[in-house]
Amino acid sequence: MFDANKQDIHALMRSEVLDDVVCDMCLSLDGRTFRPDDQFTQIEQIHNNCRGIFVAAMKDDEQLPEVS
Repeated sequence: MFDANKQDIHALMRSEVLDDVVCDMCLSLDGRTFRPDDQFTQIEQIHNNCRGIFVAAMKDDEQLPEVS
């Protein structure tokens, strides 16, 4: 879906399930933003049983996140 709409995507943000079982790696990734063409965004799961996802910030959103 991201590839089909990459011209409209400003950034991809990592969103993790924040509960008692989230690992330290995923906790550190939560909220980070990446350029749509960053190779890291091609990773679907960080590890087995990973519950994090990438969320697209579209170019026409009112508030655009800073890409870090």
